[in-house]
Amino acid sequence: MKQYTKPSVREGHWETRARAETLDNIVEVKVQIIDNDWQDHYAVYVNGKRQRTTYFGESAHYDAARAFNDHVHWSQMITGDEL
Repeated sequence: MKQYTKPSVREGHWETRARAETLDNIVEVKVQIIDNDWQDHYAVYVNGKRQRTTYFGESAHYDAARAFNDHVHWSQMITGDEL
């Protein structure tokens, strides 16, 4: 069951939804899964390290995609619908 309060980043596990490699970095968007249920909680990872901001809520996938796109070349950009 989805949580409607922002879960702790330590709960469950994180699964990669998008990945891109640049000359210097590997950038990923991951979604949190708790009890085999995807949460509306996303994070951007650069070189395996989670960036401080996480995105939670109904439009979180669009915010996470926008943050991901800030790190990659335009040819690797994604839309929130792809997450």
